[in-house]
Amino acid sequence: MLKIAEAGDFDVLLVDDLSRLSRDQVEGERAIRRFEFRGVRIIGISDGYDSQSKSRKVQRGVRGLMNEIYIDDLRDKTHRGLMGQALKKFWAGGKPYGYRLVQIKDEARRDSYGNPIAIGTGLEVDAEQAAIVREIFERFADDASHRAIAMLLNESGVPSPDSAWNGRTVRRTSGWLFTTVYEMLGNQLYRGRYVWNKTIWLKNPDTGKRIKRPRPSAE
Repeated sequence: MLKIAEAGDFDVLLVDDLSRLSRDQVEGERAIRRFEFRGVRIIGISDGYDSQSKSRKVQRGVRGLMNEIYIDDLRDKTHRGLMGQALKKFWAGGKPYGYRLVQIKDEARRDSYGNPIAIGTGLEVDAEQAAIVREIFERFADDASHRAIAMLLNESGVPSPDSAWNGRTVRRTSGWLFTTVYEMLGNQLYRGRYVWNKTIWLKNPDTGKRIKRPRPSAE
């Protein structure tokens, strides 16, 4: 959008409110200043923001802070909910290769339709994928390298974990990578050990990319 603004293809930007532009106060301010420099007027329909108003800096400063606090609060609530699931011995992550996700239901509690209420998520072994997991560990135990194992799986036409990924971002490859094999061999879950909350995702303020960092072991 900033690139299009540089070309002068539009002169007014309509947003529902400033949170739709960004919930990061610093990023939002930087973007707005770039738009203003290029003569683009920004109007927030719901919150009444107008970049041509004399009070615009106060408005976006207050709203930017509120939007950022909202995200922090939402992140804490989400994490607290996941922690509650983990403490109950339920699964609180994505679908690991070799398993399928199953709903845990409380037969003593019913919804308005008379169905048992889902109270959490558990893991169930996927027999087909589990055979591949065992093969990876067995070949590594026989001194095959991560790269050699990945090549063998690709040659055998075994679908990789990423090939069944239904996210919005297009993956670079649908085949097995040696890094995938490396991560699987180090995954404690395949030992039957469930470790939750090991890492945290942080946004690099310079690049905007999210990176994974280890949490303190006490957490």
